Amino acid sequence: MVRLAGELLLKLADALNPVIHGQILNETYSEIAGDLIRLGALKPDGPVTFGLTNTECDIAYSEFQWDSTRQAYGRFDPTDGFVEADRGGRNLYRLDMLWWLIWISQSLDLVNSSRPTEVVRGMAWDIGDIWISRQRKVPIVFARRLFASEESKDLDKALRQRAGRGGGLILTSTDSPLEERIGSYAVTPMRRTLTNDADFFAIDRQLLMSPLLDPAPVTAGSGFLALSPDGRKLVIHGSVTLTFKANSHICIISKLVDGHRESKRFSARELLDYAPSSAKTLRQAFGNQRWAELEPYLKSENGLWGFDP
Repeated sequence: MVRLAGELLLKLADALNPVIHGQILNETYSEIAGDLIRLGALKPDGPVTFGLTNTECDIAYSEFQWDSTRQAYGRFDPTDGFVEADRGGRNLYRLDMLWWLIWISQSLDLVNSSRPTEVVRGMAWDIGDIWISRQRKVPIVFARRLFASEESKDLDKALRQRAGRGGGLILTSTDSPLEERIGSYAVTPMRRTLTNDADFFAIDRQLLMSPLLDPAPVTAGSGFLALSPDGRKLVIHGSVTLTFKANSHICIISKLVDGHRESKRFSARELLDYAPSSAKTLRQAFGNQRWAELEPYLKSENGLWGFDP
């Protein structure tokens, strides 16, 4: 799937009502609209009686009118006058959730995924199992709108009632979910698992599974540092485990770990700019408590910082 199409579907998946006005679809997403409709990802969801006009302050809504001369429906635009509405522009289009869930399960090569099972009505579905080792597979749940506490509570309750389906992963269309774990499930925003390919919309399986995997050592045989693929879990000397939530912390730690691998060190300014962070020092960026945990292993040499055993 092309990147723009995937981004649109991901955005719709998290909307209260996952529909898009045909005019917006045709004008903003013209290069992918036809493909999404032909594939069945978007389906007509009834007619609309108004068109949209961008104004200096907001979006204006104009009722469609029938023009007997042109034998067509249209709307009046203050700048362009009568604007004829094409057939697709007079429809709403809805994300076909079943199509979306099947696309995810096929992209991840899930097993036990012949048909998604609705866990919370209209909000969460068990879409199958993913193998994370030759001996272990775990369930994957797709959930939407996890920025709302009520939805998170409903999902927690529903998952606790599903005996034998714990210890899995919740893949969510929500970029910033309220919880990092719901019951025995790790919560992972789908956007965080996407590859960096600017042309194609694809999920990186390693990033997806990183909350379920033990971090691999950064330097083979050293055992000093181990960082999870998502940069959130750092293990030092195999015994000290630090978990990071803030994006700025994750960025700084990832750069330091990469530097350790390549025998590079960085000034505080380089690290803070990379994050980015408005803090003036690393101590300020991490806060006193977290800095106290890092300080025994982070050393400055001639103003350049790096991890030292």
